[in-house]
Amino acid sequence: MTRASAVLVVAGCAYLLSWFLPVTDGFPGWQAFRASLGPIWPYESSELLPWPYVVVAASGALTNVLFVAVFVDLATRRRLGRVPVVLALAVAAGINLCWLVITGDGRTDLRIGYYLWVCSFLILIGAAVSSGAFRVRDG
Repeated sequence: MTRASAVLVVAGCAYLLSWFLPVTDGFPGWQAFRASLGPIWPYESSELLPWPYVVVAASGALTNVLFVAVFVDLATRRRLGRVPVVLALAVAAGINLCWLVITGDGRTDLRIGYYLWVCSFLILIGAAVSSGAFRVRDG
């Protein structure tokens, strides 16, 4: 197993675990994902939130699509445009980190599932870089 493959496995494991670990008290990752889409796809416990929360929540939920797409791309070794992929993952990680800012004092309510989810994006960036994302071709 190459270093890039090992990093990819760690990213995938961290990501999968984050779906089942608590993001906030009694709120596992899968449920946080579903609630984040509440403004777009009504959910049983959806509540009206101020627009910054809605934008960050919906955008954060949609970053999961990017994670899965990049993970599959790296796992199948397609090597599609690595630099744009790494930049997109960095933006996604930044969007997901916004919860630390917009929750203010409420950030102490964030649990291991949230941090593992954000770290999985950063680890996936490492996997993309390890796979040769930034190699410059001669000639």
